[in-house]
Amino acid sequence: GVVIVLVTTFMASLAIYISYTYLSPILVANGIKNSEGFTLLLFGIGAVVGIFITGRFIDLYMRMTLLLSIILGAISLFIIGVAGHIHLVFYASIILWGISFGGLPSLLQTATINTAQGAPEVGSSMTVTVYNIGIFSGAFLGGMILDFAGPDVLSWSSFILMNIVILLIIMGRKFAFSKSSGVTIT
Repeated sequence: GVVIVLVTTFMASLAIYISYTYLSPILVANGIKNSEGFTLLLFGIGAVVGIFITGRFIDLYMRMTLLLSIILGAISLFIIGVAGHIHLVFYASIILWGISFGGLPSLLQTATINTAQGAPEVGSSMTVTVYNIGIFSGAFLGGMILDFAGPDVLSWSSFILMNIVILLIIMGRKFAFSKSSGVTIT
């Protein structure tokens, strides 16, 4: 189970940071200029909301909260890819994306701790390390995509990877992602 959770953690952070790192070119490609700060503020507000939602449901419905979080992230990236040129739609999608992101680290860390029975410190440190490798890899891969395919492909790349994460969560139902967490991260 630990391997599935760590692969899921890597893929989720990879998917997010491919687009998040290059949000400015995505904005410009959608005809939205000089609003990087405002866009990041909206994402941050969404992330805070996501943290509160996760805090409310993680103990009882860890797997479902994680799954819905990733699905919401995939939907928001899909909307950005399809209708991101409509400013209000773009901003609403950014808020939803932030909500999906807010509690994600806690959800993934809890899943790792649950599967690394008897070694929660090791599980926790592995999650942080793998998540950070995903951030670096997402920024690197996003830069490659930006250079070779342009900013329009970034959100689609993230969307595709988020769907892989959804499949990993579904496949890891028995061994990696239990219904409830059993562990509270504070």
